Amino acid sequence: MQLCRTANLIRGHIERTVLRKEQCTWNHFDCLLLVCVSRGIEARQVAAEMGIAKATLTACLRTLIARGLIYRLPAEHDRRTILLAPTDAGMQLARRLHAAVDDIQNSLITDSGLPSGDLIAALLRDLAHRGRAQATTST
Repeated sequence: MQLCRTANLIRGHIERTVLRKEQCTWNHFDCLLLVCVSRGIEARQVAAEMGIAKATLTACLRTLIARGLIYRLPAEHDRRTILLAPTDAGMQLARRLHAAVDDIQNSLITDSGLPSGDLIAALLRDLAHRGRAQATTST
């Protein structure tokens, strides 16, 4: 429970101090990063990775597309499948936001007196991997 509370507090802090300035929510940021990293990903994969409903993703995509940050394109292997890709403006915004979010995370870890950020990041990646594995086996 403490991990969830802490994550929500940090997420809220990041939304207020970084994302709001760029008129982004956490979902916008998360979706934009996934699309930028993948550079051609299906919407259903984005929804699954983010852990959100397709309807929630649809609203998020509308905003990102309207702002010229991502676009839709047909997949080469199946023209019925639509992929999401970043625009140059989307890539630039994702880089800026990612750097600002990293700065906040690093300052929180550095100022806490906890072990190195690399160790904490490895622990969190391991927890995320275990959570995904449990989610797949329980469905």
